[in-house]
Amino acid sequence: MIRKIYVPFLIVGILFTNFLSSVNSIYASEIYTTNSLNKPSHFVHKETRSSEIKINGVTYKWMEKSYSGTNRGMLFNPGRHEYQFKPNPHDDPWYNKNQGKFYSQVAKQVETKGNSDKWTPDKWPSSIRGISVNGISYTLE
Repeated sequence: MIRKIYVPFLIVGILFTNFLSSVNSIYASEIYTTNSLNKPSHFVHKETRSSEIKINGVTYKWMEKSYSGTNRGMLFNPGRHEYQFKPNPHDDPWYNKNQGKFYSQVAKQVETKGNSDKWTPDKWPSSIRGISVNGISYTLE
C-alpha cells in the first residue's frame, strides 16, 4: 500500500524538480538577451548597459560590470580593460534612476581621455581619474 502511494509521489516530485530546473535555465538565458539594435527585447528582465566608444581609431565595446555587493564598474574590449568605480555609484541616489545616463557619461569621458592621451589596445592606465558625473568625481581602478 505504501509503495503504491510513494512511487507516484516520487515520480511527480522528480518531474516537478526537472520542470523548475528547465524554467530557471530558460529565464537565466534570457536575462541578458538583446535584439539586433542592442536594445533589450520585450522578454528581457535585466538590462545590461553596453555600447561602443572609439579611441584613436579603435572601436571598443564597453559594458557594465557587477562586483560583489552593489559596486559596479566597466569592461572595455579589445584588451579586457576592467575598472571598478570608486566611490560606489549606488551611494548617489541620482545613479539609481539614471544608470543609462551615468554609463554613457562615463564612457564619453573615458573616450576623451583615451584620445587625448593616445591609448592603444594594449596600453591603458591602471586607473582613470577625474571622471565626473552628477557633480561626483569617480576614479576607475
